[in-house]
Amino acid sequence: MSFASVRTSLATALTDNTKWQTFAYPADTPTANSVIITPGSPWVEPLTIGKKSVRVNYRVKVCVNTADNQGELTKLENNITRIIELIPSWAVLKSVSAPQELQVGTAYLTVSDIDIEVAVSF
Repeated sequence: MSFASVRTSLATALTDNTKWQTFAYPADTPTANSVIITPGSPWVEPLTIGKKSVRVNYRVKVCVNTADNQGELTKLENNITRIIELIPSWAVLKSVSAPQELQVGTAYLTVSDIDIEVAVSF
């Protein structure tokens, strides 16, 4: 299984078109109400010595608008909860970061990162 197919499968699993747009790759310009899947850090770690099995880490960036702090924080919390519900059984939730502000051009987004790991064998 390739890293790209794992990332694409993860994006498909985390799709909720009623709440956000999902990107299976780093978006050129992050937008409000989007979920962006990128490599985590470290990206790839060995699972066992001498085996062709690795742990692949992904970072899922959850973005909402920053116009209404209270309302958007609630929206971010609800989106994170929904994403946790959608994580497939073959992936493991590692952590969720505190919200932070991200400047995109002249606009600001409130974002939180969800770290997920997937075991992959070749």
